[in-house]
Amino acid sequence: MLGERRGERSLARARAEVVREAAEEATVTRPRSLELIRPGVRRFVAQRVLAPGGREVRGDRDAVRLAVNDLAARQLPIREAHLRVAESEPRREAVVQELKMSSLVLRLNREERAHAIRLTRRRNEAMAKRAILVLACLAIAAVCPAAAPTGKMITFPSGAETPSAYLALPEGEGRKPAIIVIQEWWGLNDFVKSKADEFANKGYVAFAPDLYRGKVTADPDVAHQLMRGMPEDRAIRDLKAAFDYLRSRDDVDATRIASVGWCMGGGYSLALALEQPKLAGAVIYYGRLVTDAAKIKSVAVPLLGNFGGRDEGIPADTVREFERKAKAAGRTVDFKIYPDAGHGFASSKDPAVFRAADSKDADARTDAFFERVLRKK
Repeated sequence: MLGERRGERSLARARAEVVREAAEEATVTRPRSLELIRPGVRRFVAQRVLAPGGREVRGDRDAVRLAVNDLAARQLPIREAHLRVAESEPRREAVVQELKMSSLVLRLNREERAHAIRLTRRRNEAMAKRAILVLACLAIAAVCPAAAPTGKMITFPSGAETPSAYLALPEGEGRKPAIIVIQEWWGLNDFVKSKADEFANKGYVAFAPDLYRGKVTADPDVAHQLMRGMPEDRAIRDLKAAFDYLRSRDDVDATRIASVGWCMGGGYSLALALEQPKLAGAVIYYGRLVTDAAKIKSVAVPLLGNFGGRDEGIPADTVREFERKAKAAGRTVDFKIYPDAGHGFASSKDPAVFRAADSKDADARTDAFFERVLRKK
């Protein structure tokens, strides 16, 4: 009995000395050697000594030996203090990681809010610019309203038919020179009517026959069908009938009638010049040309042509060849090729096609030509 009490007191002193002993840390180099000497020690080293970072606790050698012996005999209970030491590092790391993640989330939120503010500001600026542009257009429209058509639709005889036409008259009394204004493949649209009004404002009787019989389109596919579906002989007949109609009017000088056309109308302006030698002159805006030398030689009417150097439908070489043959035959031909212009450069609504400077120059050439052939200036 007395021996058991002494053993308990010795065990208690050993445990107290292990707890009180100041810990000295050192790296465990060979934990496997402990396993060979005393089974179960490696588990103890891994859980108790190595958990704080691969280090062992050194104190009084004898006290440690007693503690290890008791642990091998499963007499030393696992101390909770050691568990808390082992678990403290991972917990601190988790807290630090959580703080870092919180900081990152806050920064991302700030950046997202700033980006949203920038987008809103840009959107508001774009809307403001758009509103200013609309107001400017409205102001211009209010100050300079679109000119109403000065002409009117009438009918005229063409064989057994009575097609319609747009007639624009100049101011003043007496007989005036006249111009037959020939449509593009779109039909008798607002562009053709506006050109007729412009010629009327310059002192000419302008007459634009409706070759499509009332059909107008802005669709290229439909325009192509309308052009292909129109009989060419009927179109020539309508144009010759338009010339005869103008000659019959009391306000027209029968000896001063010319023609002008764009695209399809340009080709028909040349066709009318070939069919009606009494025509005073013909203007061709990028219209189809004939290639037959005999037909070119037969043209008795002065011609003016405005063509695009990049027009794939009417190559510049074709334009030059026609002019060369006509001048060789003694005909009056003045063709100009605008190098950077394509087909429709003077009449297209497409900003990528329309060329303001080239169009202005071509129109100025047309005005000068009509002054020369119709007013003899």
